[in-house]
Amino acid sequence: MNSDAQRAKRAAKKLERRRRREEKKAAAQRRREPDTPTTFIVRTAPSDGPNKMSAVLREFATPLLEPGPAELLGSAQESFALACLAWNAEVLAEHHGGDDASKVLAEFERTRPVAEARAFREFFEMMRERKREFFATDHRYVAGCEVIDEGDNLRVLAASTVLN
Repeated sequence: MNSDAQRAKRAAKKLERRRRREEKKAAAQRRREPDTPTTFIVRTAPSDGPNKMSAVLREFATPLLEPGPAELLGSAQESFALACLAWNAEVLAEHHGGDDASKVLAEFERTRPVAEARAFREFFEMMRERKREFFATDHRYVAGCEVIDEGDNLRVLAASTVLN
């Protein structure tokens, strides 16, 4: 009976060695094979149509590009930054059910002179109202926006996402 136990033990060791060899071969094969591409799932945002976010932002920011606001804000990039802040404040308010805009405003106003900060707050609230009134069905969050001044034309590059 002792010999049967020894044979079973040897067979178990043999199986274990074979399993380890197979694992090593599989690991070596994985190292030789090129990495498989990572798959990303891209969700498109529901909007009022097939409009690109850059086109929507361009239309949304129109009031800030008029002479009065544009002069006060200083540049098209600043105007679009304010537009994006107001847009995202509304999207976040819809998404979270609260209003985090006061934190954003306080941070921005801290870096500005008082008169400019007051005007900024008025423009900000005007743009939030504009979002609610004219762009209420577009729930995309603006992840980034860049404005390139091409002389007589402004090129707007924007990236957006849908919040989960």
